[in-house]
Amino acid sequence: MDPGYRAPGGWTAAFLALIALCWVIALVVLPHRRTRRLRPSARSVPRPGVVGFVSLYLTMAFLTTLLPLGLGSHLLLGDLMSPLQRLFVAAMTAVPFGLLVLRWRAAADWSDRHRIWLIGGILVSHTAFMMYGSVSAVCVGAVTLAVEVYLLTVLTRYVRRRPTGHRDGRHAGRPGADSS
Repeated sequence: MDPGYRAPGGWTAAFLALIALCWVIALVVLPHRRTRRLRPSARSVPRPGVVGFVSLYLTMAFLTTLLPLGLGSHLLLGDLMSPLQRLFVAAMTAVPFGLLVLRWRAAADWSDRHRIWLIGGILVSHTAFMMYGSVSAVCVGAVTLAVEVYLLTVLTRYVRRRPTGHRDGRHAGRPGADSS
């Protein structure tokens, strides 16, 4: 079922060029830059489960503001907002969340477990968002969610059992790692 999204050829070419530019920046330019380590702040980060729940909730809020559930035909909020208002509300969800994540990352107790829960919350929310399209999407989505949660749990256990010298992604074999 085609929802009727049609982009002019020029827009499609511009989007492809921007995607290629982002790819080059992310995979070629940024990995070769020396990154400075954020100075640990005196603030504390919440438990990893709280980080995961906040990322799950805000991802779902962002997606449901802009798109119909499962890319169906009806928006969750219907016609309550104009497209420009929806973009503004979505930005007012995404930008503070991004700033909150940067603040959390600067905390001295930020760890790989927090990072896993953050990414896991976003991933699980996105998968759940797409489940409302059809019966087959619900079935595939349920299996995918189960696999995601299982793999995130296994990864969290692995990170918890790692030797202390390898915590937080800072160890001797990694560029930009602290040598102390």
